[in-house]
Amino acid sequence: MNQDLVKLDRFDGNNYARWKDKMMFLLTALRISYILDPELPPPPEEPRTSAEGVLPDAEEFERVKKERKKREEDELLCRGHILNGLSDRLYDLFTEIKYARNIWSALDYKYKAEEEGTNKYLIAQYFDFVMVDDKPVLEQVHALQVIVNKIRALKISLPESFQVGAIIAKLPPSWKDYRKKLMHKSEDFTLEQFQKHLHIEEESRKRENKVTVPVESNVHYVDGSGSQSKNPALKVRKNDEQFKKKANQDGEQKKKKGSCYVCGKKGELPGERYEARNLCVKAARYALVEGTLYKKSFSLPYLRCLRPSESIYALQEVHEGICGQHLRGRTLAQKILRQGYYWPAMQRDAIKFTRRCDKCQKFAPISHTPVVPLTSIVSPIPFAYGEWIYWDLFPWRQGNDDL
Repeated sequence: MNQDLVKLDRFDGNNYARWKDKMMFLLTALRISYILDPELPPPPEEPRTSAEGVLPDAEEFERVKKERKKREEDELLCRGHILNGLSDRLYDLFTEIKYARNIWSALDYKYKAEEEGTNKYLIAQYFDFVMVDDKPVLEQVHALQVIVNKIRALKISLPESFQVGAIIAKLPPSWKDYRKKLMHKSEDFTLEQFQKHLHIEEESRKRENKVTVPVESNVHYVDGSGSQSKNPALKVRKNDEQFKKKANQDGEQKKKKGSCYVCGKKGELPGERYEARNLCVKAARYALVEGTLYKKSFSLPYLRCLRPSESIYALQEVHEGICGQHLRGRTLAQKILRQGYYWPAMQRDAIKFTRRCDKCQKFAPISHTPVVPLTSIVSPIPFAYGEWIYWDLFPWRQGNDDL
């Protein structure tokens, strides 16, 4: 038998239905899956002398002996394969069970019931799935179909028209025009046809981007002149004449061209000397890895730089998401930073976001600070001492009895 067929991922408590199908296929290929049949009759007993006193022949003894031996070998082999497919923790838990059928029933009773109880979480995961512009659309559609297959395993059916409509609604923001185009169409697509349309649209977008690729940011572009410094981003040309402003025929300033010290693409430097130097210094703090911009950090791994739409989504999820704590502005920014994300105005955006939060305003602690600032009195209060001295200064009249 092929050795690749025998290799199975060890079951650690997750994805029981998938592991069960793989294990059943392996046992069927080995012709020992009948051991797990709950209606399997017991092994034949040794033949005995009949009521008339007739002794069984030697062939009958031999046949029963072979059947019993084969049943014992298949039982041992089936039990060994099931236990070998478990993780070390589950192996120690189920190794005390003697028969393979009992191990199979115990696994089915424990983990099948747990997976059936996660149907609400899978449905919530399906509705909360969000597509982004950084990943291919078809790859994200396949990830969504994996969730659909898990839901179907729980005997929850989702029509194809519902799945197509959900995918259209979850398309990334850059596909907004294509989404509107699909909404106006009256014809219905099957899931396979819709994936073909997405594949064609995605390929056409890739070709258009190859023809005209706009420069999104000049943060990481530095001058590519000869430099003996270890970090070329920190090396600034010493010749002041190279940083002087030079006007072209239209009276505009020419920008100095250079290449990125990370990816090697051509870019431009500002004509002002100090602006160019500051740009070179800032560029050393960033790195471009497989088309994604990261910010270098001293004590943390590289921080992924987020776009404006992604930064708003990160603020919403961390502030008021499933595990959100409605933190204040600076604390919210620090928590996003610890998760490995960064953008230059994250503290300012976090403070503005928390100030606009309705729940934070509604349940904020009441401030007991006076509206008007208090004024301290330097001189003593009049009449604080020797009140009896001034009694004779007030003439007696009706109504002044209190004096």
